[in-house]
Amino acid sequence: MDALSDGVYICDTSGILIYANDAFIKFFGLSREDVLGTFLRKIKFDFQDFDLFEQEDNKVFQTNQPVENFYDFRAKSSFKINQVRSSKTPIHDESGKLIGVMASITDISESYKNSNLLARGVKHYQNIQQLTLSISRLNSEHAILWELVEECAKLLSLSDCVIYIHSEAEDLLTQRAAYGAKGTDGSVLSPISLSLGQGIVGKCAEQMKTILVDDLTKNEDYYKDTFKALSEISVPIVFQGKVIGVIDSESPEYGFYNIKHKDFLEAIAGIAALKISELRNLKKVKENEQYLNQILESPRDLMAYSIDQEFRYRSFNQNHAQMIKSYFDIDIEIGMNVLDFIEDVAEREEYAMSYDMALKGADFVVLEKYENKKDSTFRYLEKFYSPLYSMDGKIMGVTAFIRDVTDEKMVTLKLEDRERLIQTINENIKDGIFRYSVERGFLYSNRALLELFAVVPPGEKQVDFRDFHVFKNQHLKIYNEILQSGSVENREVHFKRTDGSTFWGLLDCTLSENDGEQLIDGVITNITILKEMSQNLIKTNSEMDQLVYRTSHDLRAPIASLLGLESLLATRVKDTEQRELLAIMKGQLNQLDSIIMDIITYRKVAKLGLSKDHIDVEDMINKILASMQFMENYNHIEKSVKVICNSEFVNDKHNLQVIFNNLLSNAIKYSKRGEEGLIKVRANIDVEFLSIVIEDNGIGIEQDFLSRVFNMFYRATNHATGTGLGLFIVKEAVNKLEGEIDVRSKEGRGSTFTVKIPNLIQVD
Repeated sequence: MDALSDGVYICDTSGILIYANDAFIKFFGLSREDVLGTFLRKIKFDFQDFDLFEQEDNKVFQTNQPVENFYDFRAKSSFKINQVRSSKTPIHDESGKLIGVMASITDISESYKNSNLLARGVKHYQNIQQLTLSISRLNSEHAILWELVEECAKLLSLSDCVIYIHSEAEDLLTQRAAYGAKGTDGSVLSPISLSLGQGIVGKCAEQMKTILVDDLTKNEDYYKDTFKALSEISVPIVFQGKVIGVIDSESPEYGFYNIKHKDFLEAIAGIAALKISELRNLKKVKENEQYLNQILESPRDLMAYSIDQEFRYRSFNQNHAQMIKSYFDIDIEIGMNVLDFIEDVAEREEYAMSYDMALKGADFVVLEKYENKKDSTFRYLEKFYSPLYSMDGKIMGVTAFIRDVTDEKMVTLKLEDRERLIQTINENIKDGIFRYSVERGFLYSNRALLELFAVVPPGEKQVDFRDFHVFKNQHLKIYNEILQSGSVENREVHFKRTDGSTFWGLLDCTLSENDGEQLIDGVITNITILKEMSQNLIKTNSEMDQLVYRTSHDLRAPIASLLGLESLLATRVKDTEQRELLAIMKGQLNQLDSIIMDIITYRKVAKLGLSKDHIDVEDMINKILASMQFMENYNHIEKSVKVICNSEFVNDKHNLQVIFNNLLSNAIKYSKRGEEGLIKVRANIDVEFLSIVIEDNGIGIEQDFLSRVFNMFYRATNHATGTGLGLFIVKEAVNKLEGEIDVRSKEGRGSTFTVKIPNLIQVD
């Protein structure tokens, strides 16, 4: 038993342990001195699961029946939670007296993770195991059949369940057990018989495969018995290629049966086939009784067979026969040498060596990778070899159990790949990553973190943040904040390295709990360069503010003086050529002043924060238009303003004035000379947005230029003087208010600007 992967122990009727195999000792991190000769409850262990084991043993002693259970168990050696299945079996002496209990502890953690098991549920598996144990104690075919129909109906909530048994002599399927309208007091009312191929049951037996019909009204094979059913499932009971019978159930509901019913009934059919065959061939296979019981209590995906000392098949289950058929395209039979169909010499020798080891009394497990030669797919098989003993204790052959663990192996490989990927990412990422236990200190820090703090060589010294803060009290403050609020996000911290140099780090931490232990997972990003760039940007912005200030005060003053001199000279100079030169000078000075004012306006838009002002939009537009009355061509333009106000409007007043001022001045500036102009302003205000449309019939913009009109210093026309900053400033102001602006224009026909600004009236 030491070769088994399952943990096994044996205790006598007093509850004292007299045997424990290596797997049991290893799983619980104990020694044989801790276990043997003592009670389970007295074993020194950190947890109370051994009390549950002892309670199960006492139940076996009281009922003289096997006991099985499932629960979570913490393995002391790994400090992790495992899902465990325990199976307890009574031990009798030759006279039938109960002398002890044998326990098998199986770690089913990986199977529990498997998607199929999770999807169908552990309860489904428990029901199959419980029913298996139930019929294993029955010694008559009649009792087994009635136990099956009643338990299947109860566990699957069936209104009808019937078992047909095939008679080889008559070649008929006859009802032998029934739950529902057909069954009463252990007998079938008016049992019917069907030939192979007759009805759905007959076709199921003939084809030896499950038939599931969702709508019997559309199935010509339906054979009505006691009531008009609407859906049906038939599952064959097959052993070694021969039909024993059929489990059949009918329902008055359409589409009642699903994959749960199919899986459960197929599993039960396989178990029933083994048990019925065992009873029918009890005299012939009595020396194989232990082997058959092991198969009977095994999961339905287990492949099993036994051979004699000459490597000839003594018995095998259907799963093994199907595997051989799939891999080697051979239909195996009793008496066939198991090595005959293995062509590869090395593989044949490997099998022979395994059988020889088992014939010498060894139990052992091997994991092998197989390639299906038909489709070149790979499967992982776990094989358990054990000597097969006769009733007098002599080795008469070998028993082999094969389990397909491909899904479990692939899950394990994927987990390993994922762990390697995470490890690679952690070790190669530039950010420092760590895990800290509040109780045990640092559990993990990647290479980047060690390099970040200049711990050389990496791994020689554990990072301790208390030593790496420029300000000592900052560590405690951050630590307490994490414990209280559960996280710290984007915290700029001034750290100190082991060599005395400092750097700025951006710290993100999250508090979590695992098995009652508080853990802090964190990331530190070196932002020293960004911090320096930010400081340089602040300095540059300050210098820019100074430049704008000097520009507005120092440059505009001389311009104003020159404009005053020009006005004075214009009244005194009579010469036409000199007056023209003065006019040109005035135009250039006005343009220079306009550029300076646009720069000042842009700087204000970029720098000033936003305010929340209650704005009368119509009043603002009218006042801006009135302020432009001295612009050229103003009096030749018809102006129309209409505002539909369904809500009060709140936003930043300064930026909105900048938008209106530039768009309206452009509409006047680029009107057609010598023609009557038109400017239409339409605004709509609701609780969400201010929507503005400013339309003119001016000179318009060429289509090729529309995509660039909001660029800095871009001028789409030479028709009038301008700085090329007006629409750029408008776009910046709209963006700052988180609004939208769009322009449509046709050359010679005018332009339309559409602006949409959020209403902040509902924003706190």
